[in-house]
Amino acid sequence: MKKKRKLKRNIKLTLLRFTVTLCLFLIFLNYGISTYRKNELAKINYDIAKEFKYNIDITMLVNYEHKVPDNYDLKLKDIENNKVAIILYNSLRRMMATANDDGIEIVINNSYRSNSDQKRIYDSKIKSYQNQGYNYITAEKLTKSSVAEPGYSEHETGLAIDFSKSGNYTKNNKMWSWLNKNAYKFGFILRYPENKTNITKVEYEPWHYRYVGNELAKEIYESNLTLEEYYQNKK
Repeated sequence: MKKKRKLKRNIKLTLLRFTVTLCLFLIFLNYGISTYRKNELAKINYDIAKEFKYNIDITMLVNYEHKVPDNYDLKLKDIENNKVAIILYNSLRRMMATANDDGIEIVINNSYRSNSDQKRIYDSKIKSYQNQGYNYITAEKLTKSSVAEPGYSEHETGLAIDFSKSGNYTKNNKMWSWLNKNAYKFGFILRYPENKTNITKVEYEPWHYRYVGNELAKEIYESNLTLEEYYQNKK
């Protein structure tokens, strides 16, 4: 009997030691992961301070009336099989890391497009409408509500990004909801908001964000403005 009691006591002590050890391991593991993420974000924040040496106006208006400047100083950097203007690269990395901490995966579907790529998409859209029976003038008018004319697309600046995951409605909605509430903290604005089509001349696009820098992004977000309205007020 004494041996059995002793054996049970030893088993309980062993289990207790194992439980305590496991808890301590998990605590230190969580601390290590948390510290790593903080250090990564700190590095990104440090890098951001060095990126504004590039000679471009990140707040410039590009739309159906205002084309990409001919002397635009375009510098690109690769990220997830896409290219973005190097000036927003670190802010984008920071936003993606923060979203990941919140359990949200940020997926880039489209970003920089060359003028020739934009022309190909633009012409293809017109052709699609013509195939539906519209004449060229009507087809072009319909196209401009969703595709910018070559030379007038924000995507040609590298400052615009489309965030979406193909064929996943639920994940897209979660991602767009998070971006709608948080993107401005990292310098991005929802470029074509709902109920603003009469101003932007572009249909509501919950996936399309434009980098304008933290200061202007915060002002536009808090004032519920479009970039067009910001410039109108500025005048």
